[in-house]
Amino acid sequence: MKIEPVDIPCDEIPEEGSSDKEIVTTENKFDFEIKFYQYFDTVADESLVMLNSIGDAYISHDGGQTIKRFDTDGEKIVEVVFNPYFNSSAYLFGSKGNIFLTHDR
Repeated sequence: MKIEPVDIPCDEIPEEGSSDKEIVTTENKFDFEIKFYQYFDTVADESLVMLNSIGDAYISHDGGQTIKRFDTDGEKIVEVVFNPYFNSSAYLFGSKGNIFLTHDR
């Protein structure tokens, strides 16, 4: 098998400083350790689920700029499993045997 080299033009790469888009950074400080985090496998947005060291779960739909705590009625989350066949679903397993499900990232 022979692989032929291909030239790819760089005409569409903007020059430094030519973009009018502003870079946005957000710093979130937590008073706990993040034990687990995973992004949903979607291109619609940058949704992710986070689990802290004491079993509280959080979700963000903008890559972590804003974060919302999952309402589990005080039950601690022990594991988070993403559905490999439906990329906008995740299952959160609670310490009291309940399963919390998100269908909308």
